[in-house]
Amino acid sequence: MHVLIHFIINLFFGFVLGFKNIDILIIALAGIIIDIDHIFYQVFVVKNKTIKQMLEWHKKENTVHRPHFYIFHMIDFLIIFSIISFYVNRTLFLISLGFILHVLADFVMYIFHYKSLNWIKYFFLVNYIRKKVNFS
Repeated sequence: MHVLIHFIINLFFGFVLGFKNIDILIIALAGIIIDIDHIFYQVFVVKNKTIKQMLEWHKKENTVHRPHFYIFHMIDFLIIFSIISFYVNRTLFLISLGFILHVLADFVMYIFHYKSLNWIKYFFLVNYIRKKVNFS
């Protein structure tokens, strides 16, 4: 899903949930920042070194919707991060909320794209640890 769409969705839900302006902005920006794990994946797994290589790879992969290991999109990570941030810091909790809204939007897109829930296993870190799915 396009970055701008994630930003708008998070803005909308931040507003609907009744947050203040600065909180809405944090939630919306978190909906973009979460995708830094896509860059991590490209640098450490795919071994792309330049922005041009990353953009070309992303364009190709975006057309086939192949699942990859994106740590910040993992449900287990989001649960742990949300619980910890709830007790530690309000801003971190708003960031975790932005991450969750981003992943929920991805879920909706995948449901319409794949017309099944077979892809959901790729959103659980425990499946990668147990070798149920491959990192690449």
